[in-house]
Amino acid sequence: MALLSNVHSGLSDPTTSPQKKVHITNSYVYYHYKCDGYNDVGWGCGYRTLQTIASHLSLQDKQGKAVQVPTLMKIQETLVEIGDKELSFIKSREWIGSFEVCLVIDKLYDVPCKILHCPSGGMTSIFPKLEEHFAKSSSAPPIMMGGDRDASSKGVLGTCSVDDDRWLLVLVRKRCRDIYACSAMFVLYSIFFLAGVGSSLPRRPNICCQTSERRIHQMDTLE
Repeated sequence: MALLSNVHSGLSDPTTSPQKKVHITNSYVYYHYKCDGYNDVGWGCGYRTLQTIASHLSLQDKQGKAVQVPTLMKIQETLVEIGDKELSFIKSREWIGSFEVCLVIDKLYDVPCKILHCPSGGMTSIFPKLEEHFAKSSSAPPIMMGGDRDASSKGVLGTCSVDDDRWLLVLVRKRCRDIYACSAMFVLYSIFFLAGVGSSLPRRPNICCQTSERRIHQMDTLE
């Protein structure tokens, strides 16, 4: 089954009068657990976020010379090739984080990456940088976010702000026994309730607005 693309399309604004809203404008493909038949549930979120970012980079190529989206095996082989991982890393179930994702993107696509460290409560200093990322170029790719209390990797697709409220457009995964779905949602962060971007999303964000959900495929079980 073909993978879904641009899963945030059709999502309503989280507020009736956004002062500033910026988000990814070019196409991307959503890569999720088991999408290639490989069971990576529980450890593959960083790989899938990397593949989603890589799909955006590949789709922006106008000359047909871009590297195709790497498989999980190719990602592991690349990290071994550049000396970041030992040979035993190949075919393992070791997770990867932002640092490894930066290395692979730089190696395969020759695109430099930047890691922003944000402690809990540091959102006010990071949010303008996220806005700038999506506003400065129509070809800006998704952003990887994860770590701290909620280490699961997530993709940030845009931002929205009004007065003192700040929203992140976040690509998240939803799992149940029979259905695997992905959602794009605006998560509200007030200046009085801040969570670290680059460190974690709160386990219970104070408001989630206007969820856009699409079913991926049916599954018998999720391990």
